[in-house]
Amino acid sequence: RSEVIGRTVEGKVMRLLIISAPENLARLDEIRDNLARLADPRRTTAAEARALAERTPVTVVLTHSVHGNEPAGFEASMQTAYQLLASDEPATLEILRNVVVLINPSQNPDGHERFAAWSNSVATGTDDPAAVEQTEPWAIWGRFNHYRFDMNRDLLAQSQAESKALAAVYVRWRPQVVADLHS
Repeated sequence: RSEVIGRTVEGKVMRLLIISAPENLARLDEIRDNLARLADPRRTTAAEARALAERTPVTVVLTHSVHGNEPAGFEASMQTAYQLLASDEPATLEILRNVVVLINPSQNPDGHERFAAWSNSVATGTDDPAAVEQTEPWAIWGRFNHYRFDMNRDLLAQSQAESKALAAVYVRWRPQVVADLHS
């Protein structure tokens, strides 16, 4: 499944990919409710919490490319999604039975797009340190979002639209595992 979690200042859509076994996808509302109950010990006894934990898959959030000029993160999100969606190997199917994987392909779509457009226009694939593709101009610098804000520094302040969108994912899903993947 895919859902829109927000829009950037430049209007780019931020998507969350929701990948799990079909039986888990059919009961996402129940899973989110169970996670909310587990997150608040005032609402749930120890015995109820144990029972909820036994029947509720682990929820994992994978956030990629917080820095737009770290393209490997974005590419890794696509490879991860492909592996989870297309594989029929037993280990992957077991993961899908026990985990709801939430993939945020790009925490910084504006910076990623700015960097990708520049890189695709100049890149030749050389590792020569003097090559133009090795020195990203400041005006292009995709590390930052539209407002030239380093998204890595906004987790607590929540001053940027992208950070607010991701925070809403955390509140809605209450994940047990969160990974912030860079290049």
